[in-house]
Amino acid sequence: MSENLYIWLLSTDNNTKLYGHMKRNFFHFFGLMVVLFTALTMNSCEDVVHEFKGEVTIIDNKGVPMQGVTVRTDVAVQNIHSVNRNDDTNLQGKVLFEFDNVAILKVSADKDNYHGEGILVLVDDELAKVTITVYE
Repeated sequence: MSENLYIWLLSTDNNTKLYGHMKRNFFHFFGLMVVLFTALTMNSCEDVVHEFKGEVTIIDNKGVPMQGVTVRTDVAVQNIHSVNRNDDTNLQGKVLFEFDNVAILKVSADKDNYHGEGILVLVDDELAKVTITVYE
């Protein structure tokens, strides 16, 4: 009888060891899954940075680019976001503006007796372009 008891104790001890081993593997596996899930979901929470750029080209009534024309952007709403920009055109008659948000802007161009106006519509992550003809 003591021999049967000894075998039963060995088998109980082995089952306990086996169960404990399975339990540890389950917690290691579960812990790894939690870490992977957290790493993947936290990575997708990063802020996306959008660019809003507008390029304005100024030409005269003959289609020739004009250098040194003062270009201004404005919008007819309260200044929640500042969209007023001023800059002069380069040799190609172009000026580049960057903004924080999507907007529809009134663009005016002035140099001496020349004047012209146009509309610039900003789009997410694209370079919005407009060509404005100035007249004397």
